[in-house]
Amino acid sequence: MKHFAAFALLLAASCAASPSTPTAPVAPHVVLEGGDTPEFAADADAILAELEAWRGLRFREDLVVSIVPQSEVEDERLNGWYESSTKRLVVVEGKTDRMSRGTLLHEMFHALQDQHFDLARLHAEADPLGEDARRALRALIEGEAMLAVSELMNYDFEQHAHLPETGPIDVERFEKIFHYGAGLRYARALREAGGWERVDAAFADPPRTTAEVLHLERLEPGYVASSETPELPPSDDAAFPRGQYAVALFLAKPEATRARSAEAAMHVLAEEAWTERGELVWRLLFDEADAARLAIEAAKAQGGRTLSAIGEHGGLVTLYLPSL
Repeated sequence: MKHFAAFALLLAASCAASPSTPTAPVAPHVVLEGGDTPEFAADADAILAELEAWRGLRFREDLVVSIVPQSEVEDERLNGWYESSTKRLVVVEGKTDRMSRGTLLHEMFHALQDQHFDLARLHAEADPLGEDARRALRALIEGEAMLAVSELMNYDFEQHAHLPETGPIDVERFEKIFHYGAGLRYARALREAGGWERVDAAFADPPRTTAEVLHLERLEPGYVASSETPELPPSDDAAFPRGQYAVALFLAKPEATRARSAEAAMHVLAEEAWTERGELVWRLLFDEADAARLAIEAAKAQGGRTLSAIGEHGGLVTLYLPSL
């Protein structure tokens, strides 16, 4: 009996020391928090796999998704969010199932981006470069996520991405139209220009100006940038750029200049701004005379005054505006 016990112990030790058969890694999956699973999230793991197949990237970690009721969210306009700093992913329940499912897909895609490109790092690198750089980066991030929703759910966001012809401009809506609308077109143009590798390259070297997001012709094969970068006449003031997004918003505020606001902003070759005695002084160099005149009209409509030198093919306009 003693010999049998010793043999059993020796066998057990031998088995424990022998190499074990390697097991396949467990694929990441979705962990839902928040009580009963709503219908729109019942197949969350299938959404995860669908995103992986669409983008050609694999999730590296499990996703924890918090489903919260609308009553727990102060801002009723929020459908969900993903926080790259904390990895928290939230979907608000109480909207339609289709809207909630789209939100889930959108925010899960942000998590996929984060696991591969480190969104918190990208935001930290863009922060000191100014608002235009931050906005351009967000257009890339949000635009690609909206492209995923658009193609996987057959959802045409661009049909809703229009400004009202009359009435005041909702700045928050204008911002969303840029991030989700122009951003979507930018992400799609990147993919068309060079596949997902081109999109990956954009995350490795993100756009630093909203002009890069808006000028899709620069992504077309054979495009050659001008060898001469236009410069504004020298100024003694501490100047900073505001970006083509800011120009478009400025032109969109008056009803009379709204229709051409986005297109006219893209005719800005160079710009700088500074504050002087409570006014915003903004110098804009245009390559089209009509766009320059539109800036003058928009400035007057918003209580500003102007100086200009406009020729046949463009012009320099200096705007003196109440603080915007």
